[in-house]
Amino acid sequence: MVMGKHLEFLKKAKEKGDIGHILISGHNHITMTEAVKSGEFDMAFFPFNVIEKEPLEALIDEANKRNVVTVVMKPLGGGVIPNIPLALRFFLDYNVDLIVPGIASLRELEENFRTISENKKLTKEELSILEKDVESLGKDFCRRCSYCQPCTSNIMIPFVHGIHQKCYGKPVDENIQYMLNMGKRLLPSLKTCSECGQCEEKCPYDLPTRQRIKDLIAMVAQ
Repeated sequence: MVMGKHLEFLKKAKEKGDIGHILISGHNHITMTEAVKSGEFDMAFFPFNVIEKEPLEALIDEANKRNVVTVVMKPLGGGVIPNIPLALRFFLDYNVDLIVPGIASLRELEENFRTISENKKLTKEELSILEKDVESLGKDFCRRCSYCQPCTSNIMIPFVHGIHQKCYGKPVDENIQYMLNMGKRLLPSLKTCSECGQCEEKCPYDLPTRQRIKDLIAMVAQ
């Protein structure tokens, strides 16, 4: 991997005492493993959860060997993993230093802290439940990293993916209709999509955003 002048700037800042540590963040576990092996970084920030287990292939082991602090982003899969207590307890079986779940309230923070503080590893039955909960998601879902934003047509792309994920190909019930009604509010901006493809170029997960915009237009137009 190419590191260049930005890394050199950070190394000099660390030598002078202006900063204490150098962290690298990324979504590609292979690139992140190479970065850890380089010996240039003190901390690594990467996605890892019950759906995305690729860091177990090498990244976490390499970081632990080199005393690189492991910081987990998207421990709840960007909010798509429904059973939060089980999703957090999943990490008790792995040698990671920090997990950073998103929270919307003080209550959520307290509940998350309580769950981890109990230090109860998942049983085989609980792991099976957790894996079954996310089975239908596969890897083809939005983690809401927002690398695709801003859109040149002012489309809220993570919102598009969220509605598509919950509604596409599913029978319309009260909850689905509620989501589709929310999607209708996006219709004016959806129709301005120029299909420039910038969103797909920026997406670290190669999601088919342009096709999903077309799908959503068709769904809310019914």
